[in-house]
Amino acid sequence: MTDQNADPVDPTIFTTTPHRLVFEAVIAAPVDHVFNAVAAHPETWHRWFPMIGKNCRYTTPPPHGVGSERYITSFGWKLRERIIVWDEPHRWAFFVLPGQLPGKSFAEDYRFEPADGKTRFRWTVAIEGSRAAQLGMRIAGRLVFKRAANRLERELRKRT
Repeated sequence: MTDQNADPVDPTIFTTTPHRLVFEAVIAAPVDHVFNAVAAHPETWHRWFPMIGKNCRYTTPPPHGVGSERYITSFGWKLRERIIVWDEPHRWAFFVLPGQLPGKSFAEDYRFEPADGKTRFRWTVAIEGSRAAQLGMRIAGRLVFKRAANRLERELRKRT
């Protein structure tokens, strides 16, 4: 693999990179419930996020926040991620640690805003240096997010 995810990133990547994709949905659940399902419980991601393996987990001890790391498997990749934003219950973001994916950097930003008793859920993906990853996310990202948001809403209904 060339140009391997060489640089750790900070939250400015979500506003500075020209290669970002933004997806949005409204979920019929309160903001704190959606944030908690996304940020605090990675072990449940396989139930609602397509292509996430059952072994998603934090690898650092609680309490979790900025600097915490987690492990996931996705699309056959085994990835370690570091949390760069933890603003409960409004925002959670991470980047994939260097050397694991093609390209310079890959990061995701999740935002949660109240919307008439529901949650406006926004997912931003920032990709630098890998045209293949950019193209793949452009093609599959919207479908993956729509499916994830629908499944997350169903998962949250089961919990109440």
